[in-house]
Amino acid sequence: MSFLNRARLYSALPLSIRQAAVSVLGYRNRRIRYGKHFLDQRQLLEQSQYWSPDQMLEYQARKLSSLLHEARSFTIAYNHLPVLILDEIREMLANHDFSPLPILTKADLRSRTEHYRNRSRDAAAVGSTSGTTGSPMRNERDRESVGRTFAFLAQQRNWLGITEASPSVRLSGRQIVPISKNFPPYWLYNSAENQLFLSTYHLTKTTAGPIADKLHRFRPELIDGYPSAILELGRILGPRARIPSLKAIITTAETLHDSDRELLTKMFDVPVLDYYAASEGIPLIQQCEKGSYHIRPESGIFEILDENNMEVAPGETGELVVTSFCNFRTILIRYKT
Repeated sequence: MSFLNRARLYSALPLSIRQAAVSVLGYRNRRIRYGKHFLDQRQLLEQSQYWSPDQMLEYQARKLSSLLHEARSFTIAYNHLPVLILDEIREMLANHDFSPLPILTKADLRSRTEHYRNRSRDAAAVGSTSGTTGSPMRNERDRESVGRTFAFLAQQRNWLGITEASPSVRLSGRQIVPISKNFPPYWLYNSAENQLFLSTYHLTKTTAGPIADKLHRFRPELIDGYPSAILELGRILGPRARIPSLKAIITTAETLHDSDRELLTKMFDVPVLDYYAASEGIPLIQQCEKGSYHIRPESGIFEILDENNMEVAPGETGELVVTSFCNFRTILIRYKT
């Protein structure tokens, strides 16, 4: 069954069945997200944040070498990649010149997705996005890549004193409960991850009371999701947006403007951090507890290119082009985001 068909089936389920399905799926996801690969990556990240530039370059060289080998050996699209020895890859990274490798556009990935699948790795997580063209693209990721990605997310939370077991509230674009529902609950509870999914379609003045009561009883340490939805939550809650247990807000999926950050901080009276990623499994850019954005070189390679695919000079703008160490199932080499 396709991802979209599963979504339609879920939307037709009674609320009690939906709640059970969320918990079952939550436990499945927990096994994938927080297993051996997660623990190995968390240990590495604790060490790598203190690495020298040479140590990071060596790590990237070995990860890129492994990625290129799998791409050449197990995908259709990349079976003609050049064979590069480790010293050549080190030089490529030192010079930040990746021109021997092909550029991948979104249009090409969308039209030939299966050609970029790594046949040596099974899909452990599957999602779908319509993109700007409205044409669905199935996003597949392997178990190792999922665990590695969640290690980065866990580290950002840990910077704020929030653990994987901390109670959290999630606001996204998914239909949690029927849109026509006009009485609580307007949420579902994921017991596997101590997470409350709050419906963004029910953030109104008439639902504010039940939602505020639930949040204050649930005592979340984190609210994460779309900044626009969290802003709307703050507007309807008013003074009750200041939840005593809350430690932070983490936003993603949409651009977090400075004015929105200031408003969220004022509404909820907690730090607001942001991170940039995408469902395809691209490398991450995350904000630390000090407020700075950090490119995460352990997650992949970042280039900023002009319209001629040449690297821009400092201070100039260009397009973000990435090579991902966060998806070995659907391999992304020099992917134009």
